[in-house]
Amino acid sequence: MVEFTDPAYATTLAAMGLREIDDFFTHDAVVAWRSIRERENCVLETALGKLHVKRMFKPGGAEAANAEVTGIRHLHDAGIATTPLVAHASDETGRGLIVTADLEGFVQLDQRLIDGQLQWEQIAGPTAALAAKLHQSLHHRDMYLCHFLGRLDENGLIQLALIDPARVKPLPRWFAKRWLVKDLAQFRYGCLEAGIGEGALDDWLRRYGRPDLLGAVKRKCDRIAKHDLNLRRKQPERRVSIHDATD
Repeated sequence: MVEFTDPAYATTLAAMGLREIDDFFTHDAVVAWRSIRERENCVLETALGKLHVKRMFKPGGAEAANAEVTGIRHLHDAGIATTPLVAHASDETGRGLIVTADLEGFVQLDQRLIDGQLQWEQIAGPTAALAAKLHQSLHHRDMYLCHFLGRLDENGLIQLALIDPARVKPLPRWFAKRWLVKDLAQFRYGCLEAGIGEGALDDWLRRYGRPDLLGAVKRKCDRIAKHDLNLRRKQPERRVSIHDATD
């Protein structure tokens, strides 16, 4: 059974034959673009626009879906834009499902930097401000640059959204520094992968407001780089992005 469906989408999904959790796991219209051990990332084209579907396998899929729903709600409560929740579900076998709406006009910042369609100075200040706002009450735990989406408004200013909030949690009172450093190091690593230089990233941390964390962030970033290298060797399928799979 689907536990929640946004009323704006209920009729459209039902007309497509998408009423139960099994339907989302078997329907031909739900097209997987990445398949890894614990989940599949899919897209679903509807009359109301593109939807993003995560099919989470047992065991642990139900918990993963519930965690992402909670993360979306945390970001919403903090006033941080993220993907709108369309539906979610779980079943007694441990599978989970989450469906979100496409953020129309938003693009992955890392890919647009690599493509040369965005310049670092367009996003440095806004991403630092968004990270600082997030860290007033939350930590992301997966705050890589690829999880920042952006679009230019009519004045040429960038609007941002933060996605993949499955690990978002309230920032604890004790040991908060540990979680801030983890987020900031993940962001730094993602930026280095996109070709941003060390000096520009040192300046970004000053814009964020914590230059005192630079040494700890660099050390953690180095550890992330080693871990990511091992992960690429063992599970190369994880490196597929929606940009590569669908553009």
